[in-house]
Amino acid sequence: MNWHYALDGQQRGPCTQEQMAELATQGLINDSTLVWHEGLASWQPWGAVKPADDAPALGAASPAVAGMSQAALPPEPQPGQVKCATCGGLFADEAVVRFGPQAVCAACKPIYLQRLREGVHQPQELVLATIWQRFLADFVDGLILVVPFFALTFALGAAGPVFMGTGGTATGVSFLMMQLMMQAFFVGGSILYNGLLIGKWGYTPGKKALGLRVVLPDGSPISYGRAFGRAAAELLSGMACYIGYLVAFFDKEKRSLHDHICNTRVVKR
Repeated sequence: MNWHYALDGQQRGPCTQEQMAELATQGLINDSTLVWHEGLASWQPWGAVKPADDAPALGAASPAVAGMSQAALPPEPQPGQVKCATCGGLFADEAVVRFGPQAVCAACKPIYLQRLREGVHQPQELVLATIWQRFLADFVDGLILVVPFFALTFALGAAGPVFMGTGGTATGVSFLMMQLMMQAFFVGGSILYNGLLIGKWGYTPGKKALGLRVVLPDGSPISYGRAFGRAAAELLSGMACYIGYLVAFFDKEKRSLHDHICNTRVVKR
């Protein structure tokens, strides 16, 4: 069996099982070192996949370690799957253990707990944004959105005669049309603003100013579809006295209603 391992950000190998054991003896690799051999779906910690004596001899070119070749990276999680914060493998949601926002597979759990005891920073560890950081970010975005909204208001005011009746006064129908146009502009503009920017970069100008980003629970970026869905769901959070935002005060991960609906987190970049 040919093994490959990651050391100092570089992919090393191939190595035989005996050579890997010698490397471990010399302290060049340890239980947290990422390793791979054909048959593994992704790079795993050495401590989680130490081979048995009767393991079949397999050999192949290895996939690249994350950051070396994007073409060989493991696939993104599918619905119902999550990525292990330690090894990067994909597992069913019910097959992992949750440590706050982190998902850890059963094989990596002992290593993860050991690192926690040692105070080691965990890979892909999410630092959640505070409620007040999120509020200030939304406040900045609100100021940005208000500018085109007021521009439309002035434009409609200038076009007032078009909406007026023959007597020169606005009818009930024309006034309702103006209100509907303004509301549609504000709602549509808000969804477009948040959906496009968060789908593209993971943050809006307000979130960028506060150093925040919207991500999935495993820290990976969200898609355009989820970004637009979150933007639409955020309108629900603003209804009924902003009760959807108040949910964050009682949630350990500071999630508002729209984060619950779309399974997203707001974290510090």
